[in-house]
Amino acid sequence: MKLSFTFILVFAELHIVPTITNKSKSKVTIFVGNLLYLVCEAKGYPSPSVTWKNNGKVLQTNITRTDFIVDDTSEKDAGKYECEASNSVGTVTYTVEVAIKGKVTRTKLKIFLTTFKAATKTCVKEVAKSFLQHFEES
Repeated sequence: MKLSFTFILVFAELHIVPTITNKSKSKVTIFVGNLLYLVCEAKGYPSPSVTWKNNGKVLQTNITRTDFIVDDTSEKDAGKYECEASNSVGTVTYTVEVAIKGKVTRTKLKIFLTTFKAATKTCVKEVAKSFLQHFEES
């Protein structure tokens, strides 16, 4: 009696649509000259490529470096940034609205600190007055 065996190997590859697993807030505001750091981490199979766009213009596409960084921002860096993660199975996107405010000057900082100091002084006076009144009534 002769036995014969036939082996059939079946390989199935599971493809997974990309999902964005870590991202920046939907609205970001920074001052001129500061660092803009946008996060977009995605998973899927095959590994998704991540593309950053600003107002529709492609800025970078990468699989491993998915964060987007602008070192020294100016007003021109404001706008809608879109992160697009895609592979052979699908695409997913999210949008970040970036607002750039004017530079903090010494004058603006001095006005803020003066106002803050005055408000703090007034607050401390009111708390002390209330505290003393409480003990005078007792």
